[in-house]
Amino acid sequence: MEKITAITGNIGSGKSKVMEILESRGYKTLSADDYTSKAYGIVKEKLVEAFSEDILEGDEISRNKLSKHVFKNQENLSKLNEIMHPVIYKLMAEDSKIFDEIFVEIPLLFESGMENAFANIWLVMSDEDKKIDRASKRDGKSKEEIKKRLFFQQEDEKKIDKVHIIIENNGSIEDLENKIVEILKEKSL
Repeated sequence: MEKITAITGNIGSGKSKVMEILESRGYKTLSADDYTSKAYGIVKEKLVEAFSEDILEGDEISRNKLSKHVFKNQENLSKLNEIMHPVIYKLMAEDSKIFDEIFVEIPLLFESGMENAFANIWLVMSDEDKKIDRASKRDGKSKEEIKKRLFFQQEDEKKIDKVHIIIENNGSIEDLENKIVEILKEKSL
């Protein structure tokens, strides 16, 4: 996936905002989250087997119900990643083949062990209090719920040596956009 740049970072870091900026500048973008529903349909039986029928809402996988199982412990999160991520990456790779250059948003890139599949990785980082505040407001979840999710994500400091570009996102949207423009100029993308 040499023509694909992975955009990653923990919950609330600003990955989606980076993707919006890239898209507004004419770049093709994909989000791993956009493939989740399709992947649920493909691996539904495996998910029910791993987490029980409690994760179903009618005949469909419920993200809320699944997340209650997944964020209980690291083992459950690892189980989910093992089931879902290969399918999501396969779907994304198929769709990205038609583009010369594409940016993909992958929140749990390192947690899923798929970082070696990408020639370029951009890490979006932000202070923890900003991440918690942004994600809490965006998702309508308590700050405690967001902290719990952050607990299961690899710390930014452990990712720094494994990425090509680091984007600090602690300022305004305008600051972030200026950083992206500068990176694109330097990379001649």
